[in-house]
Amino acid sequence: MNLEAFIQQIQSDTLLDEGILENAILDQINLTQLDLSGWSFSRCHFNECTLSEIQLASSQWNECQFKACAFTQTQFSNSLFVSCQWSECQSQKSQWQACEWIECQLNGVKNAHDSFVGANFSQTDFSSWQTEHCDLSDASFLECHLNGPLHHELYSPRCSWLGCALQRSQFLRANLENARFLAGCQLEEANFTAAYLVNASFAEARLSRSCFDEAELHSVNFSDCLLTEASLNRISAERSVWVRADCSSADFYGSLLTHTLWLEADLRSTDFEACNLYSADFYLATFGKTGFKRSNLDQTQLEEWQPS
Repeated sequence: MNLEAFIQQIQSDTLLDEGILENAILDQINLTQLDLSGWSFSRCHFNECTLSEIQLASSQWNECQFKACAFTQTQFSNSLFVSCQWSECQSQKSQWQACEWIECQLNGVKNAHDSFVGANFSQTDFSSWQTEHCDLSDASFLECHLNGPLHHELYSPRCSWLGCALQRSQFLRANLENARFLAGCQLEEANFTAAYLVNASFAEARLSRSCFDEAELHSVNFSDCLLTEASLNRISAERSVWVRADCSSADFYGSLLTHTLWLEADLRSTDFEACNLYSADFYLATFGKTGFKRSNLDQTQLEEWQPS
């Protein structure tokens, strides 16, 4: 279907079920309260368009481009996006549950109060992505590049990030319970200030110069992580695991670290001032200029440590 036929069907209220729109260019068009569920869009361009209260569930989008578009209360659940480009778009109170994004590019996109529950992103690039009060529960990101995203009060338990580049990401006050940052995620200079990360895993992640100040890290797995020069002030991290983690020059000032495991960890120039390390296990950890000033070391295992 071409653009002229598409517009005629909208005006006459005769839209087809599961129609197809190809090679169309839509400029400054306002679409409201339409049912386009199951439609397919191929190589279409949407420029400064507004979509409000549109039903687009189970739709398919191939090589489409969106520039400066606005989406409000739009339903995209179970849709597929392949090789699509989004630039300077905004979305609020829209539904993207169980959508799949493959090799897409998103630049300067802002989402507010949107739901991405169960969405899957594969080899998709995000630049300056911003979310506010969004839900990414059970969402997954595979080999995605996210350049400096800002997530404010994100709700994203059980999300997974595999082999992703997330440098300078900001997860401020995010709920990331049971989140997984695995397969060597790059999180240098990431900011998890005051985030809720209970039972999360960062195994093999690169977290140099990252910030976890005042985060909730109970039972978090930091095994084989690179945490050099990281800031972990006043964290609550009982029973967390730091096996073979490189925490050299990291700062744990005032943190709760009871029953933690530091097997073979690199703790040279690490600062544990004013920490509660009750029953922590440092078996075969490497120390050198490590600071324990005013720390609680009751029942702490320090035997057989490795000198630097």
